[in-house]
Amino acid sequence: MDYASFLETTAEIAVAFTGFIGIFVVLARRDGSFDQIVGLSIRVIVLASVACVFYAALPLILSAAGLESTTLWRWSSVGLLAAQITWTAHIIRIRRRLEIRPPQFPVILNGLAVLVVAVNALGWPVGPSAGPYIIAVWLVLALTAANFVIIIFDQVL
Repeated sequence: MDYASFLETTAEIAVAFTGFIGIFVVLARRDGSFDQIVGLSIRVIVLASVACVFYAALPLILSAAGLESTTLWRWSSVGLLAAQITWTAHIIRIRRRLEIRPPQFPVILNGLAVLVVAVNALGWPVGPSAGPYIIAVWLVLALTAANFVIIIFDQVL
C-alpha cells in the first residue's frame, strides 16, 4: 500500500470516529449536558478527527505541487507539528478553565505524536520520510480512539 492510499484510509477512519461521536452525543445526552470530562473528550475526538483528515490531506496536496520527497515530508511534518501544538494549547486552556484532570493516557499519545513529527521535521536520523509522519497521524487517531473509550467506560460503567 502506498502512502497516498494509507493516508486516505486514515482520513476515512477519522471521519468515521466523528460520525460515531455524533451518534453518541444524540443518543446519550442526559438532561441536555455531559459531565466535564466527557465534554472534554467529545471536543478532543472532534478536533483530533478533523485534524487527522487535515494531516492526511496535507502531503497529498503538497505532492500535487511536485515537491521532492524529503521536502514534501519535512513541510508536512512542520504543518502537522504547528497544528498539533496549536490545538493542544487550546485543549490545555479548556482543561485549566474547567479545572479538571482527565486521564493521562491521551496526553501521552499526543506527546508522542508531537515528538515523532518533530524528529521527522528535523530529519533525524535519516531524513524526513513517510513512515514517521504516518506514525504521528496514527497516534493522533489513537488519541481519538482513547477518548472514545474513556467516554464509553464513563457512560456504560
